[in-house]
Formats: sequence, structure tokens, C-alpha cells
Amino acid sequence: MRRFLFAPAFDAPGVRTSLSLLVIASILPIALISIFLMVHFYAQERAQLLNNVTSAARGMIGSVDRDIAVTTAALQVLGTSRTLHAGKLAVFHERAINALRDMNAENIALMAPNGQLLLTTARRFGAVLPSLADEPSLMRALEVGGPAVSDLVWGRVSGHFVVAVEVPVKCGANSTCSLNATITPQRFAQVLKDQKLPDTWRAALLDRNGTIVARSHDAEKFVGRKATAGVLRQIGISAEGHVETTTLEGIAVVASHSRSPVNNWTVVVAVPINELSAQLWQTLGWLVAATVAALMIGLALAWFLGGRIARSITALTKPAIALGSGDVLSIPPIAFKEANEMRQALLDAGLTLHQARHAAQHDVLTGLPNRTLLGKVIGEQLQRCAVDGSTLVILYLDLDGFKEINDQHGHAIGDQLLREVGTRISAAVRDADMVARLGGDEFVIVLAHSDMDSAAAFGTRLIEIISTPYRIADIDVEISASIGIASYPSSGSDHATLLKMADQAMYQAKQRGKRQVCVATG
Repeated sequence: MRRFLFAPAFDAPGVRTSLSLLVIASILPIALISIFLMVHFYAQERAQLLNNVTSAARGMIGSVDRDIAVTTAALQVLGTSRTLHAGKLAVFHERAINALRDMNAENIALMAPNGQLLLTTARRFGAVLPSLADEPSLMRALEVGGPAVSDLVWGRVSGHFVVAVEVPVKCGANSTCSLNATITPQRFAQVLKDQKLPDTWRAALLDRNGTIVARSHDAEKFVGRKATAGVLRQIGISAEGHVETTTLEGIAVVASHSRSPVNNWTVVVAVPINELSAQLWQTLGWLVAATVAALMIGLALAWFLGGRIARSITALTKPAIALGSGDVLSIPPIAFKEANEMRQALLDAGLTLHQARHAAQHDVLTGLPNRTLLGKVIGEQLQRCAVDGSTLVILYLDLDGFKEINDQHGHAIGDQLLREVGTRISAAVRDADMVARLGGDEFVIVLAHSDMDSAAAFGTRLIEIISTPYRIADIDVEISASIGIASYPSSGSDHATLLKMADQAMYQAKQRGKRQVCVATG
């Protein structure tokens, strides 16, 4: 019996074809994985960039808050002026003009509770000034009872957009006014520019109503206008975040924002979307070009080596069967450099300038420093005295006959008398000296670089000044004073001892018949 063996007709691929397919099978998956990793990396880089943009916005709003805080503090210091408390507005107008030179503000104004402007450094004192009662944003300090910032408003005196930093102040015996410093949009624009953002980015400062206060580009065109609807929706949702939108110029951007927890103002920083995607498309383009180039080179090498292998197989079957093909392609790895660490977050409420409250260190009735500030100042003076060997004199003053006047005419007359006594004492001392009220009818005077003899002579003169009759509410009243004097270092080396010695000397003066000056003997 005969057996016929039939081999199937099958053309196996050649070595060159097989190596070419191997090259393609090796490169394409790596290229696809590389594209996937590149897209993933782009997404991470995009998220990181947006976080950095939000951090930049956070830094800008922090700078704006600090700028406003500095102006607020300067206004609070100016608001302690005795001339303002005494209602001497002409004198206070001159002082406000001098204070304006050291402030980042355009104008200082004083506004009555009814919205009437009382004075402004932009006009001569006594000029006719408008009422701002229809501008509630300019009366926030009176409404909240503390420092406040207005929204962007049209300045009726300046004739351009301004923002008002406001503090409530005493302007007379029983009236509370609003002391304002107006800041121009150009000042806030400079704060934005100081961050040195890329020129293609846009930064804008918005008030509580979403109105543009300052802008890094085309400020003259857009200040006073509302931000885009997309930005307004996003800042209404959260204190920080980002949204894809278009700028007022029509540029497609991703806008990140940060809202101030202090004033509810917002800084928006916008990055063009094409900048975010340009790096991805550029990298993918280079990757595609490199992949095509690697594929062509691999195929050429495969064809060349395949030919050699094919010839070797034809010539030497067994060596060809045993021949192992090694890797002929070398795909350089894609090196990814990790993004830099995120910049640390803004000084939380502890970096915020704790603004010292005026009431914490000053007497409410007279506006003079109180016991707390007195102790601090004496302590600082004593430290200087210990270093340079200078002297310090403390005068402890108690009014003679005040209780009788207070009982006879009432507390209102007594309070006004104490205020006028404080005014007379303050006018009698030097600028380097300090006058404080401890309470009741007791005052303390700190004389720097003085001695007992000079202080005693000053005390005698001061008694004569205080003893001059007063005219209060059509009532003539007369008082005198008893003064005790202590000095550093002869009477003591710390402020508590000095006050105690001066107090004891004052009581000795009263025992001698009042209207006396007595020097501490300890």
C-alpha cells in the first residue's frame, strides 16, 4: 500500500518581513504608552500650573490686604489727634495734609454721620463740599463700627474712580465721624504689577460687587466695569478656584481667583488656554516625529540585518536555526522631570497685622494715654536711661477741689473739666514728654532728660496753668492741683516704684495745704 504525503502550500514570511513586523510591534506600543504618559503628565502639569496661578492670586490679594491694613493703621493714628477730638477742624485739616505725604493715598477726607463732607485735603478748608449720603459704600465704617473699605466709587471731589479706606473717629464731644483715605486704581494696579506675572497673563482686582478696581492690562478701558459672567459665577461659588472663560478682550483663558477673608475683594489671574495646551502639542509633535524616525531606522536596520540573516540561513541552515536574534532597536527612555514643590500657602490671621485698637491704650474720656501705655512708655524710657545714663522725672498730679465741682454741677461738667485739664497739661509739656490719665482726677507726666529742680519749677508753673478759671457751659469753675515728683535713678529704678514714690509725694503735697509741689525724698 502506498502512502501519499501532501504538504500544505504555505508561504512563511521571510526574516526581513518578520523583523520589520517585530520593529513595528516593539515601537508602536512604546509610542502609544509614551503618548498616554505624555497626556497624563500634561494633565498633572496643567493642574499644577493652575494651583500655582491660584497661589499667585492668593499672594496678590494678600498684598492688597496688607496695603489696605497699612493705610487703615495710619488713619487710626491720625484719628487720635486731639485737634479732631476737640473739633478744631481747621488745625486737623493741616495735620491731615502733612500725614498724607507718608501714606499711599490720594486724599484724606472727614465725613459727618449724615454723609456731609466736613473737610478734604483735596480742597482748601472751608470750601463748599458735597454730601455723600447717597453713597452707602462710603459709610461702611459708621455702619459696622470699625475699619472698612468701600467698593470702587466715582470720586465727586477727585473726578475719577477711587476706593475709600474708612475708620470711625471721634470728631467732637459726642459725635462719631468717618475718616477716609482714598486710594486710586493706579495704586492697586502697581501692587498687581509688582508680582511680575508673564506678559500674556491677565490679573484683575475685583471689589465685593465684582467691579474691576485695577487691572494689569488696559486698565483705563476696563476699570469700573463688571468682570465676565463666568468669573462672577465662579467667585460666587467658592473663595478660591478656577474656570475656563473668556476675558473682556475675548481671549480664551483659564481664570484662577482668590478672595480676601478680610475685605471680600477678589484677585483673578487668567492664563491663555493656548499656553496651557501649547506644551502638550509641541511635545506630542516631537514624539510623533521621533517615533516615525525610529520606525524608519528600525525598518532599515531590520531589512539590512534580515538580509544578512537570510543569507546566513540560506548558507548555513543549522547556524540559522540556532541563531537568536537580539534587540536591534534602542528606544531612548522619556525622562520626566518632576514638577517643583508647590509654593507654601499666605500668612494665616496670626501674619495678619494685628492692629492695635486705640481704645486699648488710651483713656476714653480725654484721649490721653492710659495706665497700660504709660507703663510701657516708662519702661522703654528707663531702658534708654540705663544705657545712656540720662534721667527721667515722673510728676503725679491730683486735682484739688474736683470732687466738689463734680458733685455740685454733675458728671457732664466734671468730664468736660477733666478734658480741658488734659488739654492744658498737654499744651504745657514738650513734644518729647508724655501726659497720661490714670483715672478719676489723677494725671501723670513723664519728663525725659529732666531733673528734680527743673521738674519742680515746671510743676509750680503747671499748677498756675491748671488753676486758671474754666468756663464750662456758662459755669465758671476753679480748681488747683497737688503734684508729687519722683525721678530715676534717685527715687527708684522701675516704673512701679517711681509711680509709687511720686504718688506718696503728691499726698504729702496735699497734706501741706494743697496747691503744692512735693519732691520724693526716697
